[in-house]
Amino acid sequence: AVVIAVAVAAGALLNDDHPRIFGIALAVLSLALAALAVAAARPVVATLAVVLSALGLGAVTLSVAPHHEHRLIAIFAAWAAVYLGSIAWDILRRGAPASPLRIVVFSTAGLGFALLAELQTEDTEWLLRAALLAAVGAVDLAFGAALVTRAEGRARAAASVVLGQALALFAGSVAFAFSGATLTLVWAAMAAVVAVLAAGERDRARLAGAAALFAVAFAHVVSVDLPLAEHQRDLFFATMGARGRLGLPLLLDARALALAGLAAALFVSARAAARRRDARFFTGFGAAFLVFAHLLVLTLAVTELHAAVVATPPPPSGLDRAEFESFVVQYATTLGHAENTLRMTTTLCWAVYAALLVAIGFFARERVQRYLGLSLFAATLGKLALYDIWNLPRVFQIDRKSTRLNSSHITI
Repeated sequence: AVVIAVAVAAGALLNDDHPRIFGIALAVLSLALAALAVAAARPVVATLAVVLSALGLGAVTLSVAPHHEHRLIAIFAAWAAVYLGSIAWDILRRGAPASPLRIVVFSTAGLGFALLAELQTEDTEWLLRAALLAAVGAVDLAFGAALVTRAEGRARAAASVVLGQALALFAGSVAFAFSGATLTLVWAAMAAVVAVLAAGERDRARLAGAAALFAVAFAHVVSVDLPLAEHQRDLFFATMGARGRLGLPLLLDARALALAGLAAALFVSARAAARRRDARFFTGFGAAFLVFAHLLVLTLAVTELHAAVVATPPPPSGLDRAEFESFVVQYATTLGHAENTLRMTTTLCWAVYAALLVAIGFFARERVQRYLGLSLFAATLGKLALYDIWNLPRVFQIDRKSTRLNSSHITI
């Protein structure tokens, strides 16, 4: 480790002129120190070496910025392969324990390579970025699967860490490769697979990882998929109809697919976790998955009903700016008149869905479903009494003053 530190300090002077030579030297030196750490059974040596050499390669990356050199990616890969291979050989072949220090070395090498390699790619090279993250994820997945087969508890705990890292890397790779509803669906499918496997093996760490990925997918739905209709409408108005659209097709749009896909994945995961009735950890996560799944289905029903109730045809082609602005005013007026209809449609949808949940709860003998239905009934009544009635048009509201005056003429 001292040798690595001296090399990093001395190389800082040569780094600007010979970054590739400095990187190769660090990779070769890392190979020697990794071999020494394995031979002496001193993972602390490998830990210090991987951290310090990673800092040195980070200096290499900074020295070539803002340019990007793909040849440096090969050097970074050789450096990471030294530590990944040495730790894998030490644990799987020599039978060394999967200690926290060894797992730190393995994780640092993989994540360090992913970060350094991504910094040497352009923003337009999304496929290369996705491939790099997927490659590191595949290595983590293979190593974690090998650790799972070992009987010792420490190995299985280390496997959960490595497999969780693989899941995160695959999720990042998918983020580079896809966008929109497709990204939500892929994340949801990945999370569901992990949740089912976790329930089958009673692995709490994997279930927590699946929940984290579900949280990311849910955040993507809220921030990207749900506002899709508004974004398309704003684009339509900004380009005078050249791009975007005023409404999404019923049940066949990206928003509906994202909501339905994520809800289906959550339902599957909730069912798998609920089977572990003997573990509160799994039943708790199963109930949470079920709640969010019903929330997504209810949101899907409300948004699609709104799209069906309010139909606004696009303006005819060939309008000049003044005519298009007039159409925008008419469009806004139409939406304003439909506001009460949309509000009552939402309330009706909530009530019907609440009744459906209660019915499912009684027929399937599931208390969670019944409780959810009753809770939604309470929310529906609260919305109706505290919001809907007070926002009705004046013609439908009771004038308390008139009622009070008329009551004075009543003879008892």
